[in-house]
Amino acid sequence: MNNSEKWENLLNPEIFKDRLISISIYITIYEMLKDSIINRIKDFYIMPLIDFRDLEGEERYKLEVLSRNKNYLYASISWLLEHDVINQKDLENIENLKTYRNYLAHEMSNIVFNGEISNFMDNFLCAYELINKIENWWIVNFEMTLNPEFNDICIDDIDVENIQSGKKIMIDIALLVLNGNDELLERFKFMNNKV
Repeated sequence: MNNSEKWENLLNPEIFKDRLISISIYITIYEMLKDSIINRIKDFYIMPLIDFRDLEGEERYKLEVLSRNKNYLYASISWLLEHDVINQKDLENIENLKTYRNYLAHEMSNIVFNGEISNFMDNFLCAYELINKIENWWIVNFEMTLNPEFNDICIDDIDVENIQSGKKIMIDIALLVLNGNDELLERFKFMNNKV
């Protein structure tokens, strides 16, 4: 692409907006992945209590998770690896996704001007799949075990791939809205008017 084409694309509102939205979407999904990695474990150890701090949980969290690494992300990844939530390939993917996130964040002006957002969809889908994998593990191995409604269900009979976590639903909704689908908006308006 020559300089004239680059400027023309930069000055085109739709192209400019698409580039910024793509970068924002990726950074958002990467931060959601980090949240699944770090905060699911933290919440497991430190139950939020209304009137006082869970000091015992905080100590267990420090001992069993944070002692693994000074960086919360890597300490949490180590915990996830040990508990077979993720595997070595997932760890490599997380590293690649982090590198890609940093590239997009630090080279944003260059990317917006030059228009090169290579491997966007592959990295987005990889982050999406990792979020689903981690969230679904927590649902099956933690949330369902605490819910008496699932006492009679064998874990092996659950189709883990089709579990709809809150994060997955939010990402799916965001993608629908960003793609111009207003069906959910119309349903919301319809339901809101019935109340």
